[in-house]
Amino acid sequence: MKEFVCDKCKSSDVFISKSGNNTGLYCGDCGRWITWLNKDQLRLAERQISDNKNGELKDLLEKLCVYKMVDIKKACDEIGVNIVNDDGSYRTTYEVIIDLYEKFYT
Repeated sequence: MKEFVCDKCKSSDVFISKSGNNTGLYCGDCGRWITWLNKDQLRLAERQISDNKNGELKDLLEKLCVYKMVDIKKACDEIGVNIVNDDGSYRTTYEVIIDLYEKFYT
């Protein structure tokens, strides 16, 4: 699979932005325009972005597993991620992980 990379900073962190009828690919690190995307390239770029986010989520999960001795409840409270629902029940680990991911990576 082709991977889009910024010519300036060599980053593969990219994002898509529409400009009129054109769809552009830009570097997520330095903001430089990389290329205009045709329909096939658009699908490849969307897949690359999805794969990058899944990789970041996997890294976050691995870090949490490695550092499981840390008091997760205390850490979540300090950064503003609730682990308890409004009805008093605990949220699933998956829900908490997604909130952590969204807080730090979006």
